[in-house]
Amino acid sequence: MLAMTIKRIGSCLLQPTPRDKWFETLVYAIVSQQISARAAAAIGLRLHTVIAASGTMQPRDIHASNNNELRAIGLTHAKIASLRDLCLRLDDGRLSFADLSLAPDHQAIRMLDDVRGIGEWTAQMFLIFALGRLDVLPVADIGIQRGIKMVFGFDAMPSAFQVREIARANAWSPYASVASWYLWCIAEPDGNPLW
Repeated sequence: MLAMTIKRIGSCLLQPTPRDKWFETLVYAIVSQQISARAAAAIGLRLHTVIAASGTMQPRDIHASNNNELRAIGLTHAKIASLRDLCLRLDDGRLSFADLSLAPDHQAIRMLDDVRGIGEWTAQMFLIFALGRLDVLPVADIGIQRGIKMVFGFDAMPSAFQVREIARANAWSPYASVASWYLWCIAEPDGNPLW
């Protein structure tokens, strides 16, 4: 069933983010938590415009911003705390993009999960969009669930278990990230999924 969607949408445009943008990609993954892709894009644009002095967002840009400034952009207190913890861990070496790039998927997710406010979904977004990992399936993502509901004709939103079963039955591995991208395209037809 996904084959018809692929034919309609065309070639997958999923590309890994250049290494110098990995921090920014992780920031946007945090910003995007539990909000629509459209809202995340608006907040992400404001964030970049206000604090990315060098053109590419860096931890120093977050350090230099006060909480009121970040709240005015649209970030919650929890997301601000997550961003600050991320920056501290990158600064003191507890987290390293070099280590993440070499780690297998499950280990990279665990490493990111240690950052305050980063859970499995945010880590999966980083693996897909920054590291270019091809076999990541974010089963709890609302866009993935909505896309499956639309493509496979579910009456209600599928559970994470049902998402896994559909992926298994349709042999999406080792390209589950690509299948996810197409599902996001269906679920968010107004624009490029996520980033």
